[in-house]
Amino acid sequence: MRKFQLILFCLVCFLLLNFTCKAQDLKDEVIERLLEDMDIDEEADYTTLIQELYELYDNPLNINEITADQLEMLPMLSQIDIINLINYRNRVEQIYTIYELNAIEGFTPTLLKDLQHFVVFEAPQRPKYKRSLKEKIRYTSNSIMLRGQRVLEKAYGYSDLAISDFDDADTYENWQNKRYLGSPWRYYLRYETRYKDEFKMGLVAEKDPGEEFFSGTQKRGFDHYAGFIQFSNIGFLKTAIVGDYTPRFGQGLATWGGYSMGKSGYFLNVNKRNEGIKKYASTNENQYMRGVAITVEPIKRLLVTAYFSSKKIDGNIKDSSAYDNDEERFTSFLTSGYHRNHNELGKRKVIGEEIWGFNTNYFYKNLRIGLNFIDYKFSKPFSGGSSISDFFDFSGDHGRNYSIYANYRIKRLYFFGEAALDLDDSKAFLGGAVFNATDQLNFSMVYRDYGESYQGLYSSGFGDKSGTKNERGWYIGMEMLPFAKWKLSAYFDTYEFPWLRLGIDAPARGHDYKLRLAYHHSRQLDIYGQFYHETNQRNTANPSSNLRYLTDEKRTKVRLQLNYQVMPNLYFRDRGEMSFYKKEDKDMKGIVLFHDVIYKNAQYPLSFSMRYALFDVEDYNARIYTYENDVLYAFSTPALQNKGIRFYLNAKWDINKHFTLWAKYAITRYSDRETISSGLNLIDGNQQQEIKLQIRYKF
Repeated sequence: MRKFQLILFCLVCFLLLNFTCKAQDLKDEVIERLLEDMDIDEEADYTTLIQELYELYDNPLNINEITADQLEMLPMLSQIDIINLINYRNRVEQIYTIYELNAIEGFTPTLLKDLQHFVVFEAPQRPKYKRSLKEKIRYTSNSIMLRGQRVLEKAYGYSDLAISDFDDADTYENWQNKRYLGSPWRYYLRYETRYKDEFKMGLVAEKDPGEEFFSGTQKRGFDHYAGFIQFSNIGFLKTAIVGDYTPRFGQGLATWGGYSMGKSGYFLNVNKRNEGIKKYASTNENQYMRGVAITVEPIKRLLVTAYFSSKKIDGNIKDSSAYDNDEERFTSFLTSGYHRNHNELGKRKVIGEEIWGFNTNYFYKNLRIGLNFIDYKFSKPFSGGSSISDFFDFSGDHGRNYSIYANYRIKRLYFFGEAALDLDDSKAFLGGAVFNATDQLNFSMVYRDYGESYQGLYSSGFGDKSGTKNERGWYIGMEMLPFAKWKLSAYFDTYEFPWLRLGIDAPARGHDYKLRLAYHHSRQLDIYGQFYHETNQRNTANPSSNLRYLTDEKRTKVRLQLNYQVMPNLYFRDRGEMSFYKKEDKDMKGIVLFHDVIYKNAQYPLSFSMRYALFDVEDYNARIYTYENDVLYAFSTPALQNKGIRFYLNAKWDINKHFTLWAKYAITRYSDRETISSGLNLIDGNQQQEIKLQIRYKF
């Protein structure tokens, strides 16, 4: 295999060195760089963010008409950047080129390089000619995309076992209930049509590995379907969605669905951007609502939103005989979306969920203030765990949240905050500010206080842990431009958890901080170094102790990355990262080294990205996440552990203006183990290979 990889590497490099061009296909490069800059190091679903970035790239905003709210859609801009840009535009009346933005405080060459692909520089337009319905249909853009992917090695859950392979009939019956019924292929279908921003319609369908497809328990084909129809900016109607959507209001203490930026590589972007209702076209089978949502502007500067959702969700049902009142309940929300065997199918869509809510949003000049309400009810009551750490968890079949939020821009300051209540009047609060101290120095600050008994099932507030409850803390971020081409960024976050949590049998506290120093020499060369450390408290693992007490758990990561352009269309990226984990007498470490080769050329229909990585990680607690280039709308951040190598080759072929083909091959080979994973996903062998094939037709 190593010889094959070496030959393939040399062949690709030979091809690359024989092609020249004058322009570059920048779309994938820009969005991949933005995701890389976010410093993603966790297993989260960023597919919605990726889709939104591609949509913004394909439909750039006019910088001479864009509002502050629209600028908030661009993740590379902080609130200080937005304030400075709006003030500059008001002063000069019209911006003609990207080069003018060099005069704005804090707009570095790196920022301008990313921003230029999401905006256009056109004069403010007069009222547009209104096309007839027939003309609008003619000028709609459409796309259909199909993807297939699978792991090539056979996992235990796909084994063909007979009753003779088991000791007794009961064991065989248990196997029949848990074995995977379908093939190991994952299928993905996406259709979308749109006419500018006035009309959008989309459909997404997905079959997970192990699920049946047009047979057996899945005779309707895909296991998951999501779709929407959206109308926007038609008179006083701002947005109307029928189908699947997510509401995003305030700072997320009461209502926030889908992607949510927390502590990331953008240390000043700590506030959530009030985005209203957003169409949903992703494969996550839980983080969305299904029904009707509408936003209107009855009077100038006042937005009113109302929404209703009704759908079935997965859950664990417990027999009614276990409760005194003989009432059937569910004991957990299942969010994996997997329905691969009879056990999982028995928990599919067994709970009815109804949600309704409204939001009012008034803005005047630099002030925005909003009121938020959400009410949710389940067809069966929820009864969670019985341990003392679960004492304040949600229970029953009904919940409700109210909140008031505001933000205010003034000169060099941006303030934001939200206060929320639940059905039992438990409280949650968040307040923060972003401050432009000088032309070279910016600060951000967030304080949050989420009560231990606060319940917000559809919330997603800023914090160290998910759940928007049982947390108090302070966050301070900083960005400084000490010298030309240099940027120093840092944050420090300290927090405490007043009540017990899973694996933590006492009130606990912790902190984490990150320091990044970046040097941007030119478009051809940049380098950065990063240091991260966190300290948390967890239960002791000392087997000789009869008393449960908390002990410090420490993680440290050090990274150095170099990005450089060796030819007009050829880029290299090198990274070395080390991780350290310490808890009591457990002291583990890990290291990852990788080299990327990236080739993109607008005049040549074929582009590549490839990686060769070496890793030696002693324990899961010292794992290292690495973002990978992938096919369109896909997202991959494998957590590397144990010892071995990882290689992938990702290719894109623009066949013509209508058809585009993607393919990815990845292999992870371990040198210190003979099996991979466990349970039904167990692979007998030391390597795992994955392939992805995807095609898109645009018309």
